[in-house]
Amino acid sequence: MARPARFSVEVADGMTTVALLGELDLSCRDDMEAVTESLSHDGLGLVVFDLGGLSFMDSTGLLALFHAKRALNDEGRMVQVVGAHGSVLKVIELTKMAQELNLSP
Repeated sequence: MARPARFSVEVADGMTTVALLGELDLSCRDDMEAVTESLSHDGLGLVVFDLGGLSFMDSTGLLALFHAKRALNDEGRMVQVVGAHGSVLKVIELTKMAQELNLSP
């Protein structure tokens, strides 16, 4: 049974970390948009999306992550993606999105 993604947001020292847990797919698109919208109003600098807790991400989840990054960049926010591993990292690599997402180890 699929475990829809959950989001944990932590703010410390001018940086916002969004930890994603579970599976990021079509069922989570609206939740991802809501998280992004809430971040666009906090005015802090760097946003880090930590994918270390994801067990699965499909192309819809990847697109949601890309849209989140682009929306935050448009607001002047820096975005970094960390913690991708296993099948999640493979989706990012196969689609050649690592650079677009500012993926770090």
